[in-house]
Amino acid sequence: MKLLHKYNSLNRAEKRARYLESKGVKIFISSKLSYEFGGVKTGVFYVGLWVVHNRQYNDAIACFKSRKHRVVNTLSKSEMKQTIANEKNSKQSSLIIIKGGLKIIFLLVLLAYLMYITMKF
Repeated sequence: MKLLHKYNSLNRAEKRARYLESKGVKIFISSKLSYEFGGVKTGVFYVGLWVVHNRQYNDAIACFKSRKHRVVNTLSKSEMKQTIANEKNSKQSSLIIIKGGLKIIFLLVLLAYLMYITMKF
């Protein structure tokens, strides 16, 4: 995976991603969720536009330079579907980990509170 560009606008990054994917270049936008929560809360003020397959990097650059560029290393429909399926599985796994982490933090805070109450009396 190679970084194409950093954007301070998620909207612009998504627009560029849709354009490249319409040409057959698989794109990933990093820090999307953190950016949506807000930079002040998360410290994330940019999103990254990444080319998933290194072999498509030069094509992606050429597409930005010229709308007439024809992608040489385009992904087949089955490759694109497989990449999308992998992304969904990865997102679901991340959400499960985050939810589990939040439950543990909640339980630790509750335990600390209960210990504080018992020690006070």
